[in-house]
Amino acid sequence: MQQHRNRAVVLGASIAGLLAARVLAEHFRHVTMIERDPLAPTPRARRGVPQGAHTHGVLASGVEILERRFPGLTASLVEDGAREGDIGLIGQFIVQGCRIQKCETGRLGVVVSRLRLEHELRDRVLGLPNVEVHQASTATGLISTADGSRVTGVLVRSGREGVNGGSTEAEIGADLVVDTTGRGSRTPIWLRKLGYAPPAEDRLDIGVSYTTATFSRRPDDLDGDLYRVVGTAPPNRRVGVAVAVEGDRWSVTLAGYLGSKADREPQGFAAYARHLAAPDIYELVADREPLQPPITMSYPTTLRRYFERLQRFPEGLLVFGDAMCSFNPIYGQGMSVAAKQADALAYWLNRGQAQRSARRFFVEAARVVSPAWELTVGGDLGFEEIDGPRTVRTRLVSRYLTRLLAVARNDADVSRAFLEVVNLTAPPQSLLHPRVARRVFGARQRTPHAGHAGPSSGAVAVDNREGEQASVTGL
Repeated sequence: MQQHRNRAVVLGASIAGLLAARVLAEHFRHVTMIERDPLAPTPRARRGVPQGAHTHGVLASGVEILERRFPGLTASLVEDGAREGDIGLIGQFIVQGCRIQKCETGRLGVVVSRLRLEHELRDRVLGLPNVEVHQASTATGLISTADGSRVTGVLVRSGREGVNGGSTEAEIGADLVVDTTGRGSRTPIWLRKLGYAPPAEDRLDIGVSYTTATFSRRPDDLDGDLYRVVGTAPPNRRVGVAVAVEGDRWSVTLAGYLGSKADREPQGFAAYARHLAAPDIYELVADREPLQPPITMSYPTTLRRYFERLQRFPEGLLVFGDAMCSFNPIYGQGMSVAAKQADALAYWLNRGQAQRSARRFFVEAARVVSPAWELTVGGDLGFEEIDGPRTVRTRLVSRYLTRLLAVARNDADVSRAFLEVVNLTAPPQSLLHPRVARRVFGARQRTPHAGHAGPSSGAVAVDNREGEQASVTGL
């Protein structure tokens, strides 16, 4: 990159693109965003973000970064109906059948819909004097120097072919192009055209499908909690997430691995929830109708591209967000990892010219991506049917985590350590710290369960045959 920083171009105006643009605006005179969708003046789902209307979560690490990048963001969201509180007190995780004890963490959690959050971020980014967006526009290729060593801009097509005289194509020059177009990124194809090898990839075939419905929220739902996460308990393939969002509504997503799928018909939706590893979400939705028809989406594979391993890469080009790593969505890590990548981008831009190669950014970004990727892959490989690397180390860690979760039902310190890792505020290896390990191995073990204190405890474990009860545990 030249010392004289004139224009940066960001491909994509979703949350990753908005975070990148916010950082770039502090380093470039002009930031131009290229977005293929028209952008509505109010929070609304759009074609380019098919997952936008499904349940999302911002982890504590993401909240901290977003508030730092956008001061007053949390207060604005809360004023508009979002809720906040200590992440360890406002809701509960149930993992592998273990109901993790609530505890004070000192970490702020915010529950809000993805549509409302993205709209707020977009208003703030586009309100910056040096940021503009080209809507209904698509990047069709890169412009580079004759030898392909540096990207100098993008080709952009605006409008739709055959409509009102057809589309137009223009060149936009740039000192830096940042691709945030998601897992469908065309950068690997563009690299080949410039004479570079594409990055190595890891894929995991997880066969996840998820169905989301919204419901009216009552003050005493879930004992006043703002979220509930009911994870898988293999061989039970089902996941349920309920998040209180603005408008006194619940956003409820039911997901399943390896083809397990919730019905979009209301009775079928509730019936699917009945076979989660804990009864909480079933009890929430069983006696009420959704406000709108449920929507579904499939997510067949996770994907990670290892740009940091490439020995050759053109200057003037970066890849960011899901275009680098697309996680299993049931873990809710995408937005928070993008926020962490924004910090990596800022660090990279502040380095000296001699240390600002594209590869150095990818190395920094990989330090953000790797812990989250390892967490999700480790969870996915809990299903023997999913093909992936299972080393002796990973099996030992898996057994340790199972024991840790059982202890976390009754031990606030172990619960806090687990929640720090889940929220990406501490690395996974922190769970092996002697302070935590002593409590894990020193605790008296009991059979994991996820029941309530009270009469309505009746979760079931479901085997690999869809909807068929394998065993019933009194909870």
